[in-house]
Amino acid sequence: MHAKLPIATLTTEEWIVPSQGELEQFFAELASKLISVQQAADASGFQPSHIRNLLVTQRLLGIKLGRDWWTTRDAVEMYVQSERRPGPKTD
Repeated sequence: MHAKLPIATLTTEEWIVPSQGELEQFFAELASKLISVQQAADASGFQPSHIRNLLVTQRLLGIKLGRDWWTTRDAVEMYVQSERRPGPKTD
């Protein structure tokens, strides 16, 4: 037999839904961190087409909103500092 929940208990949906203010703060923070493909190219020295390829192949963290890709300076810096070897891949 299951115990009845107290009336003041929130459902899971009510518990995880943020307030309007929290949503505004989240999106403002997110918008301040996102950079465009061109900005990522400028920061890294890579061509924009290479940045897009890295994003599409998930070798660079980012998000596609509509038809545009976005990433962060931190993600670009992590990729640039990661160990990469030029040339053909070997098994």
